[in-house]
Amino acid sequence: MRLFLNMAGFLLLQLAITLPAPLFGISFEDNDIPSSPPGWFVISVWFVLFPLMGYARWVVTRPPADRALGAWILGLATLCALYIYYTVGLSSALGISLLWCTLVGNGVVIVLAIVLALRTARRSRWAGVALGLVALWVSFASIGVVRDLIAG
Repeated sequence: MRLFLNMAGFLLLQLAITLPAPLFGISFEDNDIPSSPPGWFVISVWFVLFPLMGYARWVVTRPPADRALGAWILGLATLCALYIYYTVGLSSALGISLLWCTLVGNGVVIVLAIVLALRTARRSRWAGVALGLVALWVSFASIGVVRDLIAG
């Protein structure tokens, strides 16, 4: 039951943070970053990754619990859910490049996901893989951002 609650809770976290974005005038259009995958695909991937982060948190908070690591995993999920705010929102509010905001934000997520994946893998290989997939996905998404920056 705790596994389900962690996985569902992380998915609800994503929805609770991202769904209100349009109320603040923040939306992400498919053409904002031309080389990015289509929006429906991006959403589908995150609907898998958030429950996987919940799984990883469940693993590390089972006895013997590492509550600090569990909190860091929750922090990673929160950072991922806040993506539209610190990319599109920050870019619009400050008048700076969306591509640069995205690249910096992606870099932070990738580093944090790798560190947490390595720490979590000591406890469970599969939980480490679950977090590693976050780093892999965000790295893949960053390729398009870099391509668009170079194309300028």
